[in-house]
Amino acid sequence: MNPIKSKVTGTSFYDDGIIELHCKKGTELHLERDPSNEHDENAIKVMATTPSGLKQIGHITKTLAKTLAKEMDNGSDVTATITKITGGTNSSPNYGVNIQVEIDDSVGITTWLILGGVLYAIYTFIF
Repeated sequence: MNPIKSKVTGTSFYDDGIIELHCKKGTELHLERDPSNEHDENAIKVMATTPSGLKQIGHITKTLAKTLAKEMDNGSDVTATITKITGGTNSSPNYGVNIQVEIDDSVGITTWLILGGVLYAIYTFIF
């Protein structure tokens, strides 16, 4: 699938110096489903790696999350990489994060269907 360009939402709410210290162009981010989110059942957290572990810097946009959540729930590997950091200046002190998202579904449903078929074959053979 072609890469999807987007922005991380909520960076001014979640950022506690994390973006400034741990994020730059090319940094890979961790995406984590958040189905219990009270505002959006398709919510996906965007997490940055810090010395003390993963820290949230925002969310995937609601529109994009609707598509990505289904992919992630079906086992696809969804990755995000920072393409640009914006802000952080006197006139624009809050940071923004632009990302590129890629979906690799080659390990998703296909793998489970194959595994399911193997398990079914083993089950049938034993019983």
